[in-house]
Amino acid sequence: MTDGDELAREGRISIRLMRDDPADYNLMVRWRNQPHVAELWDPDDPPFTYERAMEKYGPRTRGESPTTSCFIQLDDRPVGYIQCYLWSAYRAEADALGVPEDPDAWGIDVFLGEADLLSTGTGTRAISLMLRFLFALRDASLVALVTFVGNHRAIRAYEKCGFHKVRIVKDTETIGGEYPDCWLMVAERPSGIMHGP
Repeated sequence: MTDGDELAREGRISIRLMRDDPADYNLMVRWRNQPHVAELWDPDDPPFTYERAMEKYGPRTRGESPTTSCFIQLDDRPVGYIQCYLWSAYRAEADALGVPEDPDAWGIDVFLGEADLLSTGTGTRAISLMLRFLFALRDASLVALVTFVGNHRAIRAYEKCGFHKVRIVKDTETIGGEYPDCWLMVAERPSGIMHGP
């Protein structure tokens, strides 16, 4: 791994940029087809393929998209996925979800691809690390996300990281053809974190 790949590190957890590389695309295919991921991440889509991985994530790895795709690593082994983006790049979706209209509002989405790491604190540590990166190095004023109201494990993890529930909203993606209820959750920049590097 080159130094330029890594965005943040703390202890055994690191976050690195996803690469335009067959190994990373193959990992995404495996993870996206894991039952615990597929049931919550675009569940109405057909099984995820290598071609779809290249189509969806290739532009992100090459800097051609406003979304930055990253891998969560435990002891330098990829174990999950986390992406971040300015909500202003997705204003229509942000408006539909009720995300505050703030030019420095960021969004994240995350999953652990390895089922054996669920409920081990790995996801919580990775989310906290990404938040610190966004607040300290990307000048985020707040980070907003949505999560299904029934995804209690994710809600607990987000709350441990400083997110709070704002309101219930309809997701912009469907499950079984229906738009499910989600919590809009927001974490504000802690007062002790200054803008810029």
